[in-house]
Amino acid sequence: YAEVAERISSFIGELLEMMQSGKPEQYIVMRIRRVGAIHFQHGIPFPSAVWREFKSSVLSIISECEFKSHEERQSALDAWNIFISFIIREMKMGTWAMGDTLSGIS
Repeated sequence: YAEVAERISSFIGELLEMMQSGKPEQYIVMRIRRVGAIHFQHGIPFPSAVWREFKSSVLSIISECEFKSHEERQSALDAWNIFISFIIREMKMGTWAMGDTLSGIS
């Protein structure tokens, strides 16, 4: 589990760095979708329960951080909620795109 956690942390860090360096949104979208496609190719499914737990875990970790105020905490949680939803949506899109591509070949 530690290896998987490290990969997830590294991936999120990579995405944050891309955003901070001003990479185009489409570039970031394609990176996330590629990860979704790779998981699909390796037969690694992500049922809805896994996505819910992933999002809940990230938000729980963020909520444990220290903030200057309640408003700052809420803003951070809102931002992370949007960010994690974006990752989930685009990973699903990468998975579905691979499924569509492979079914079109058959």
